[in-house]
Amino acid sequence: MKQLSVIQTGLIPVRSLTVWHYLYSGGYNYTIRKWDEKGSCIAIFKGHTDYVNCLTVWNNHLYSGSSDDTIRKWDENGSCIAIFKGHTDYVNCLTVWNNYLYSGGYDGTIRKWDETGNSIAIFKGHSYAVNCLTVWNNHLYSGSDDEIIRKWDEKGSCIAIFKGHTSSVRCLTVWHYLYSGRHDGTISKWGEFQYQDYYGLTDEKKKEVLMWEMVGRQLGLSKDIRLLVMRCLI
Repeated sequence: MKQLSVIQTGLIPVRSLTVWHYLYSGGYNYTIRKWDEKGSCIAIFKGHTDYVNCLTVWNNHLYSGSSDDTIRKWDENGSCIAIFKGHTDYVNCLTVWNNYLYSGGYDGTIRKWDETGNSIAIFKGHSYAVNCLTVWNNHLYSGSDDEIIRKWDEKGSCIAIFKGHTSSVRCLTVWHYLYSGRHDGTISKWGEFQYQDYYGLTDEKKKEVLMWEMVGRQLGLSKDIRLLVMRCLI
């Protein structure tokens, strides 16, 4: 792939990017910069007092998460129209799910926000920083420095845990399956029944479900049939 151009940001590390009619970047200089397609900086959004770690767009506004522990809501002119406070440490990641904003923090929590900045739910379970969030099959997934991925419903209940990592989970994305990037330089691919649906089961029940999955595969049964039987077992 050919590199078409390079945007010079002033030798300041860039920590986040998003697109909202224009390109926006957040970095170590505490600002958000707005760029046109020619690479010209056409606006600088100021307000954060520490690194800008993440950016997302929701309902025609830009949202930024920072190491100053806050989330800011911006209009296209660079005016900060709201500050969301609640995290007690860095805001590392943002995502949108079912018309709510979700943030993951260094304080180990995930917060659910409405558009006015009300923190309407706190998801607790991780023991260290939440580094990344994504949505898959109408559930929220979070990756953490505790080496675990958690699956959440909208009420904030952790309904599954993905174990197997041996270092921090740094990023998540979906491409037919769930993929996680780890601090040790590896990427893991997760299927729907690899770990998550065994959360909360007794050891005997886990063995029963795992045995059925193995037998179902050996018999060549389709995923849908295996899924149906697994749900009955659980």
